[in-house]
Amino acid sequence: MNLEFNAKEARILAGGYKLIEVIAEGVTLSEVLDQVKIEDVIRHYDDWNILDKIGIDRVKDYFDLTEITED
Repeated sequence: MNLEFNAKEARILAGGYKLIEVIAEGVTLSEVLDQVKIEDVIRHYDDWNILDKIGIDRVKDYFDLTEITED
């Protein structure tokens, strides 16, 4: 994944075997998130974790879903 943005100042710190911390000043969260693709998020988390975070009621409301009941 590549992220590009204009920053006032940037620092990169090594945090261990698989960790890099990037501190960018003058960059908004929106500028970073606009570059993240939903595919990247799904690859990082599995589908069920994402749906659990959103919540079943919000998903139902978004898609205008209702319960089907037998009469």
